[in-house]
Amino acid sequence: MGILFLLTRSGVTLMGLELARNTNLTILFQSSGKYFEIYNAPKRVVFSQKFQ
Repeated sequence: MGILFLLTRSGVTLMGLELARNTNLTILFQSSGKYFEIYNAPKRVVFSQKFQ
């Protein structure tokens, strides 16, 4: 399906992490507002700064 990211507000299970590693999926978890943690393939996440 071409899905590269999975976003969840809660945690991630061991089975979910293994699936992400096998399919090269990036998981962003415990997301709240602008905060999150990254599991697997963090190189896909590009951070940018807003210029005022």
